[in-house]
Amino acid sequence: MANTKQQYADCKRKGELGEQACYSLCRAITSQFTNIIDTRDIKKYRDADIDFVIQSPFSDLVFIEAKYAGIDGGADVFETEKNMTTGAAGWAIGSKAHYVTIYKEPMNEIHIIDMNKCRPFISSNLNNPRYKHYYKQTYSNYNNGQILYYTDNIRVPYADLKANGIIAAIFSYKKNFWEQTYIDQHR
Repeated sequence: MANTKQQYADCKRKGELGEQACYSLCRAITSQFTNIIDTRDIKKYRDADIDFVIQSPFSDLVFIEAKYAGIDGGADVFETEKNMTTGAAGWAIGSKAHYVTIYKEPMNEIHIIDMNKCRPFISSNLNNPRYKHYYKQTYSNYNNGQILYYTDNIRVPYADLKANGIIAAIFSYKKNFWEQTYIDQHR
């Protein structure tokens, strides 16, 4: 499949939907004293896979990365290699974020992933035959219609993510309101 300007635009639009949903949820569940800093255009944060920093007088800084998922099949998908040519770690292993939000557009849900639990789990299960790997083209940088590189991703069922405390919470957007529909009971 050729990389096109339209595919690049579609990927960018979907990423922005995930970021908008993340910001909306952060604004809804934090106090009026909390500052949500958009770091998407700051290179040091972009390189660390951090989209937002939550700053509160009541806690330490919290780093958030926002993701988008256009389909749902009872699992979340984690990028293990950002660039298979260079072997650069994907966000599931290399992100410096405390939490990653995955906006599941078809369900209008956000899964909050606890990265302190995610990184070691994904790293230790890269060769687990239960988890399917798939490779996809990356359109994050469009370059004259060329496929720039492929990423490696691993699909992990919700049951396994919940059993290992990786999904910290799930929020559903209903009637202009974010409702918490799941919380990890081990927190």
